[in-house]
Amino acid sequence: MKENINEHDKTKEMMDIIRSGFKSKLITEAEEEINSLTSEPQMTEQPTLEPGDDLPEPELNSEDSEDESDVINLTRGDIDFNHALETLTQQLETSVDITNYKVYIIDRNVIMEGVLLEGETEGSGVTFKMSYKGSSVDISTNGIPNDKRLDDVLTRLDGYYLNWKKEWGDKFLKDSEYQVPNN
Repeated sequence: MKENINEHDKTKEMMDIIRSGFKSKLITEAEEEINSLTSEPQMTEQPTLEPGDDLPEPELNSEDSEDESDVINLTRGDIDFNHALETLTQQLETSVDITNYKVYIIDRNVIMEGVLLEGETEGSGVTFKMSYKGSSVDISTNGIPNDKRLDDVLTRLDGYYLNWKKEWGDKFLKDSEYQVPNN
């Protein structure tokens, strides 16, 4: 007769494993060999196993283990960085500071982050993040009044984002620098 599995309990058990990570409590073959070679037989108490202890270690987060050949960090002086900075500044008619600009070749994604409309106080302004694979610009404002100028700049930023995505789509297709390497 087939045993019924409570899916809720199994899911909860899997989530606990994912959250707490894998901690091996098993004695390895090498340790067993060393114990068997000692002259005095030792009584070792085997620890009780918790559900999921037989699962492998979880993989590292992809951001923590970025393959350097997969990621291109664009910085001041790079053609694409300078083009983006110049175009943003012209279209938004305000100062722009790009703080992060990365191209992920294998994932076919681009991330650009920056600050515009910086205020007089530390941390004030509009921070933005755009992703080629995203559907819109992520925006947060701090210490900036919500007025017509802000609305105008954000509307222009959305327009820039659509053009930016199209440009990167073309670059992924045509520019050899951003092609996935053949292995």
